[in-house]
Amino acid sequence: MPYGLVAAICVSVVEPRIGCKVHALRLHKLSAPGIFLISGLMLKLGEVKRALKSPLPLLLGLCTISLVLPLSAQLALRWPFLSQDLVYGMAIFLCMPTALSTGVQICTHYGGNPALALMLTVGSNLLSIATIPFFVSYVLAQGSEIKLSVDAFVLFKSLVKSILVPMLAGVALRSKVPRVTEWVDANKKALSMVSASLLISVPLAELSSSVAKGLTLLPSELAQVAALGVCFPAAFMAFNAVTTRCFLGGLPQDIRKTLVIVCSLKTLPSAVMVVQKMQEIVPTLSGAALVPCMMFHIIQTLLISAAASGASPAKQV
Repeated sequence: MPYGLVAAICVSVVEPRIGCKVHALRLHKLSAPGIFLISGLMLKLGEVKRALKSPLPLLLGLCTISLVLPLSAQLALRWPFLSQDLVYGMAIFLCMPTALSTGVQICTHYGGNPALALMLTVGSNLLSIATIPFFVSYVLAQGSEIKLSVDAFVLFKSLVKSILVPMLAGVALRSKVPRVTEWVDANKKALSMVSASLLISVPLAELSSSVAKGLTLLPSELAQVAALGVCFPAAFMAFNAVTTRCFLGGLPQDIRKTLVIVCSLKTLPSAVMVVQKMQEIVPTLSGAALVPCMMFHIIQTLLISAAASGASPAKQV
């Protein structure tokens, strides 16, 4: 996915006509429902039930992801050196729940608790249907000098249709149709590739459309976004390390490590979908708002993966 996102940015700048064709065909509108349908198909309810056996870490993680860290969007909104659309893009990304698969993958590879990571992922993304409209429509609007008028109920309905319904449909198919379960388990890699391709199609289409209309981004702006993309997840990891040590110091290290990893990540598909819906509500918002979302996603993945691998105990030969 990181390679695809970088490629989407390059293609959008160098040859925007390719992305404009995707935009004209409206193929990118299928991105969010398709991604969350695949997420539902790949969700194993048995792992979710196992994660529910640790209610305190789950509760702390959900509160951190859904209620505490989205307030950091206020800091992004006060950054004075970037254009309005780039600032809104950063703030929108910071309001998102945890990443859909990255946290589970990092925890699996580097000594975390995959079941707890999965439960935090599912729970926070379902809660986000209620929390995202609040943070986007009220916190962002009140924290910005330029008032952003967003109908919370319209955004809520869009999230239900784009996230909840497809995910529940995928879960239902997996749990009720054994052949679907077998096929999904045998084709995980292909489904992951399809999901990544659906996600990449959105910035390709939206950014190409904006570039074709005259959008330009200065190297200094991209450098600032990259620097902030390092600062925010680093601050999140530090905050989560302190809170887990204070409240969960007696629990096993894999539980605490999982919270630090999963709570420090933000999901890109939801951010891309929210930017799309906001463009329908606020037509002046350009595709440039997707650039910080993509850059933050790539940087957080590299930074948190490196930190998790560095904190893992050395494997015995």
